[in-house]
Amino acid sequence: MDLLIPGITKITEAIVPLLNRMQVFTTNGNFTAPKTGDYLVIALGAGGGGGSGGGPTTGNPNGSLGGYGGCGGSVIISVIPLTSGDVVPVTIGNGGAGGIHAPINNPGNPGQTGGDTLFGAYISSLGGSGGRGGQRNNAVTALGYPAGNGGGYGGGVGGGSVPGSSDGDAGAGASSYGGGGGGGGGCGATGTYSGYGGTGGDGLLAVIW
Repeated sequence: MDLLIPGITKITEAIVPLLNRMQVFTTNGNFTAPKTGDYLVIALGAGGGGGSGGGPTTGNPNGSLGGYGGCGGSVIISVIPLTSGDVVPVTIGNGGAGGIHAPINNPGNPGQTGGDTLFGAYISSLGGSGGRGGQRNNAVTALGYPAGNGGGYGGGVGGGSVPGSSDGDAGAGASSYGGGGGGGGGCGATGTYSGYGGTGGDGLLAVIW
């Protein structure tokens, strides 16, 4: 005996045809228009990388400031008229790299800007900016301040600060497309390096007709 849930059949009947009229790009490629008409294009730029934490200070028992999280990529939704057979190149932006760890007595390194996602000459969805690196902290505290989280949906979590002789925690990378990476954590009191920044999420582009 089949278990029937009211409405599920109708929902399925509505979704399946839509999936057959949609193409999603997570890597570079070409879109070939199957018909003449309007196309709904959704483009997400790549997220920026998080900044690394600031390096500790020699002889200072205090930690450093964590890096800033990277920004999420921009989102563009547009209706584009195309003719059957038109070929449109698609470029997917790569997530920005996180800032590398900073040695003792140095400020943190910034994350890199995420790449742009392009739909030919029609759409340019900009990548998010990278997070700023953390600075050395002279406040009276045994630990450095933790890093900021990445922006955008699925942005990575910033790394924490750790005590003793350990280095700062690295920021997490973005967990979905278009999210910014988390910043690296601040260094511990006698650590040698700050934490790395997390990598931003890659871009995404979907075409619906």
